[in-house]
Amino acid sequence: MTSAVATLAIFGAATAQAQFDPMGGAQKNRLSGARLESSQLRLGVDGSAVGILTLAGDANSYCGLLVDFGDGSSENVKIEMGQGFPRLLRHGYSRPGVYEIRVRGEKVTTHYPCEGNASLRLEVIGQPRMAGIDREAPRNPMPPARASAPLAERAPNAADPIDELLRRANEGRISAMNELGLAYASGKGGKQSYTEAAKWYRQAAERNDAKGMFNLGFLLNQGYGAPQDYAEARRLYQAAADLGFAPAMSGLGRMYALGNGVAVDLIRAHAWFSLATALAEDDETRETAAQNRDKLAKALGKADLAKAQALAKKLQPAAGPK
Repeated sequence: MTSAVATLAIFGAATAQAQFDPMGGAQKNRLSGARLESSQLRLGVDGSAVGILTLAGDANSYCGLLVDFGDGSSENVKIEMGQGFPRLLRHGYSRPGVYEIRVRGEKVTTHYPCEGNASLRLEVIGQPRMAGIDREAPRNPMPPARASAPLAERAPNAADPIDELLRRANEGRISAMNELGLAYASGKGGKQSYTEAAKWYRQAAERNDAKGMFNLGFLLNQGYGAPQDYAEARRLYQAAADLGFAPAMSGLGRMYALGNGVAVDLIRAHAWFSLATALAEDDETRETAAQNRDKLAKALGKADLAKAQALAKKLQPAAGPK
């Protein structure tokens, strides 16, 4: 039986009653019905949903059942003393669709088939979560050597120490604000402070600078220097993407692929990764976006892939690459 982690409502929710076709017979080893706790499930943020099935009947000896969950998997159930009816089963689903669940008598080892059968329909809605998508760095109080620092900027060189960067940033030079933010985020220059990094990235972002928007969005997405704020991170990524900044497009792709602050939307994620691949000006951004795009393409059917490609054309920024 497939394992899953999603949590469903407790018993008492609306139920789906099975269509029952008794086989008859005098012996009371009989399945009398089956019930789903809910006839519709939504895939959770972990990409799974758990169906809860209750089998009802009466038995005065041993008998066996086969439960076909409709997704290519099944389970043998032994009805016996101490483990009779009602019997509760849980089964995990990882893809949307309509599933026909069938229960029938089946010989299970020495247990002869129970009488009776039942069938139920279960609808699973939502989109599967995409495993293997390149992720941004996890939350960490200190940055790993490379992954935690925003990708959009180069480190300040020896000719631009912190005091010189401060002077230029205070003069309103946007490039210095971004370099100063990176110096604080990475610890290069002698002092590591995400709070200071966010301060200088914010100043660049407020001047409509795409790199500053992306870098500030990166910190908020990770929860560096401020409480994690997916909504604001997405807004900043979107603003930078509208200006043609490819790393922000990849950032949006990750958020939609992984469900970070939004419902998982693989079609939209593919569209953003496609745009990032097409508009990236550096090899690392282009190659990573292309890898993620291709992983998603394998998960999408032909119809959804066509939708993603059409959406990418609509999302094409008028400003062009930055």
